[in-house]
Amino acid sequence: MPVSEADRTSAPERDETAPHTAAVGWRARLARWLPWSQRALPPPNDAEDLVTQVRDLELLHQATLRIARARDWQTGLREIVRAALVAVGTEKGLLSFVTEDGAGLRVGTAEGFGDEFVRALGLTPRGAGACGAACQRRARVLVRDADTDVLFIGLHDAVRLGRFKAVHSVPLLSRSGAVLGALSVHFTRRRDSDAREMRLLDLYAQMAVDFIERFRAEAALRASERQRQQVLAALPAGVYTCDAEGRILFFNEAAEELWGRAPVLGRELWCCSHRVLASDGRELPRDSWPIVETLRTGRSVRGPELIFERADGTRRHVLPYPEVLRDASGRITGVLNVLVDITARKEAENALRASEERLRAVTEVVPVMLMRCDAEERFEFANRAYLERRGLALEQLLGRPIRGIVGEAAYARIKPYIERVLRGEEVRYEISLDYEGFGERQVSVAYVPERDARGTVRGWVGAVTDITEHRRADAINRELAAIVASSNDAIVGTDLRGFVTSWNRGAQRLFGYDAGEIVGQPLARLTPDDRARESQAILRRVQAGERIEHFLTRRLRRDGSEAQVSLTISPILDEHGAIVGASAIARDVSELQAAQRALQERTRMLQAVNQVSGTLVAELDRERIAQNVLQAGGEISGAALAAFFVAESADGAALLDRVDARLLSEFAVPVVSRSGELVGGLLFGDARANVFTPAVADILHGIAALAALAIDNADLYRALERELGERRRAEADLRAAQAQLQAHAALLEEKVQERTHSLRDAIAQMEEFSYTVSHDLRAPLRAMNTYAQALVEDFGPQLDPAARHYLERIQRSSQRMEKLTHDVLTYSRIARSEVKLAPIDLEALLRDTIYQYAEFQPPHADLKVSRSLHDVLGHELSLGQCIANLLTNAVKFVAPGVHPRIRIHTELSGDIVRLWIVDNGIGIEPQYQARLFQVFERLHDRQRYEGTGIGLAIVRKAIDKMGGRCGVESDGSNGSRFWIELPHACDAQSSHELLRPAAAR
Repeated sequence: MPVSEADRTSAPERDETAPHTAAVGWRARLARWLPWSQRALPPPNDAEDLVTQVRDLELLHQATLRIARARDWQTGLREIVRAALVAVGTEKGLLSFVTEDGAGLRVGTAEGFGDEFVRALGLTPRGAGACGAACQRRARVLVRDADTDVLFIGLHDAVRLGRFKAVHSVPLLSRSGAVLGALSVHFTRRRDSDAREMRLLDLYAQMAVDFIERFRAEAALRASERQRQQVLAALPAGVYTCDAEGRILFFNEAAEELWGRAPVLGRELWCCSHRVLASDGRELPRDSWPIVETLRTGRSVRGPELIFERADGTRRHVLPYPEVLRDASGRITGVLNVLVDITARKEAENALRASEERLRAVTEVVPVMLMRCDAEERFEFANRAYLERRGLALEQLLGRPIRGIVGEAAYARIKPYIERVLRGEEVRYEISLDYEGFGERQVSVAYVPERDARGTVRGWVGAVTDITEHRRADAINRELAAIVASSNDAIVGTDLRGFVTSWNRGAQRLFGYDAGEIVGQPLARLTPDDRARESQAILRRVQAGERIEHFLTRRLRRDGSEAQVSLTISPILDEHGAIVGASAIARDVSELQAAQRALQERTRMLQAVNQVSGTLVAELDRERIAQNVLQAGGEISGAALAAFFVAESADGAALLDRVDARLLSEFAVPVVSRSGELVGGLLFGDARANVFTPAVADILHGIAALAALAIDNADLYRALERELGERRRAEADLRAAQAQLQAHAALLEEKVQERTHSLRDAIAQMEEFSYTVSHDLRAPLRAMNTYAQALVEDFGPQLDPAARHYLERIQRSSQRMEKLTHDVLTYSRIARSEVKLAPIDLEALLRDTIYQYAEFQPPHADLKVSRSLHDVLGHELSLGQCIANLLTNAVKFVAPGVHPRIRIHTELSGDIVRLWIVDNGIGIEPQYQARLFQVFERLHDRQRYEGTGIGLAIVRKAIDKMGGRCGVESDGSNGSRFWIELPHACDAQSSHELLRPAAAR
């Protein structure tokens, strides 16, 4: 409860010189709200500490009130997280829960984080992250910097999306000691621990535990109460309750059947039978009724047989079992009366006395397991169903104690019920028992005491009913009902006339009608006028027992708009197989059809781009390049006008001036060479409006880039032809001038040197051209891959298999070309670059390389590095590339189902260090090992193992540049042993000679 102003001012008056005493007063009052606050917060040291604690206690109090008012799970958890964030002064926090299997944690509620962060976090393994570590250690975990802390290895994407640095996490420990989850607060900057914040987080964590356990306990209590009401309502015996004044508050159907009518709850007293008679037929006064006497005396009055006479004159023989109801203080609040209808039993007893054999014949065919035991728990009778279930003959059972038949474990569980029936009680219970040959079965058991002529219990009769299948059917029905209720599709039930009988939330969302508005109305109300005959034909087909699947049609919404739907309609059969109605599932396919049309159009454009790209790469004539580009652009855009203009000025103004003002849709894009020069432009136009959508414009820009690349290629090819022609002419001149060679030796030598220098320049330009072409090819490849990925992400669920197959082929081809281009660039860079050798710490280099690649880390691979690796002399960047390529091959080239296992160690021989990388892959046949390190050499099918065939060539080139050697050892079946040899990094004096490049030595 809030603290009054009087409470606030009275404490200083009592002792103005003792702020600690005032703090104790605050804590004493707040202890009524937070019983654990005094134990968690230490006494204040000064006035400032007192103010801080009072503010913290006020925050705790307000949070407690908000949580107490929470009526649902998420609201309470959110209030706890928000209160904890306010207490520690941050805006980001999580409350995570341990999964049922205990394997990890999932976010229960999050504050200050977006949905993308929660999805990236996903299932956090126990021990990972601050929350997982807190749960595993059962103690606080403080992380100062999540970017560098080992707890967040593998979670860096989530850290990046969450934008936090420091994390303080506290485990949620239940009163029984179980770990429920963790409460964590997140800070955007590095942050050290603070004792006050830790104590507050402990308090809010305990508050969360109390809320969770209280919420779960209340839910269990409500479920138990509902189950109790259902059990009482389903009991075959009559059950009803009265309050302390005798007013009837509850009754089940069996009680109503015994009375012959239903009472008015809260008004009628004690019993609703027309008359209550004794067993001899005398009418009993109300004061002598067992239920009245039980409530008056406070003890159960059981035993006397009663006769209920109904208003129609029929009678029922019953045994009342009244029981006093008391509250927690022991005060009598009412009475519960169980009425066992013994009319049938009395008739059965008469029939039993008339003919024991007839009863045996009846019990033999009853599927219920029946048995009878004496007071010493020995079997006297069992029917066929019981004997078959136990796998015994009657003579094997008679006279044996029930303990020896059911076994010690089962007997210990049913013994309390046997003791009750031997005391004269009728007992009913459900239990799970194991039957040999049948397994564990759920059974419903009823024990009825059997008395002799003097009323002494001489044994009991038991009925055991196997309810396993019934329980399973109930569970299936509940699951099906939940599926229907939560389905996003519209699920509608109708009778044979076509009137709606059931209507789920999906139908409400699709058509706009509430269940109350449409149930009982004809389903034809949703059918457009032009589809009336179609609806009637569907109804006739269903009445004939036919199932209709994925029928595309139109239906009306409540607002009059039409929805494109796919209908699946099935007949509903009763237990006899007769058709009693129909079940219709309607799915809105309007967006799917639009997406399919857009996808088909996008696929058509991408196919055209793919086709023209292959043509342009091989074409060297400018005119044919222009024709191919215009043809592809016209096919993609559907434009009536398509033209290719050669640039008339540097700014391209002449190109734009040619646009026809009569066209409603116009699009022009410049064609710019690699050097930035304006080559020309593409112009497209059409008399229709809105022809050039953003998607079409993007594709046309890509075609313009391809045109520029093709024109550059053609120009370079012509320049190369001219250079080669000049070279051929020079060679002809050289042969013609051989007769004058001696006379003009000096002049000719000078010309030869000039030609040689020119040729070297041409070769260098060719190498630069090759590098540039490989580099520029990556831009359109990335564009193709990006557009294909966008299609998958935006329209993936709506794609048909063929479209997805084409997109996947485009992606794989572009990704393979991207990888090939990247590897070519890497190989070219290594071949052209000069390397400077320096000592390299192999252990540090391997650690950094493994950390950068997730596929080298558990659980993807088992990689172990021997300690004390020898340092080498080399180029660190190039050696890192070589090791990454070899480890990638070791992880990739393994047989299906084999977990990659890699071992790394070094050997020192003189001043040479050999680095070994040993794997358990598929191995390399000896005859193929000689050409393994050559460019574009592949030993395996690309469909099984992706690759470009350049990786090992890069390794060979880089190691050669460092003056080392590399190789492989393998028998072709038991993995491979790749090795790299480099000089040992000894002291600077002895290694000076080795530091020079190999070419200089």
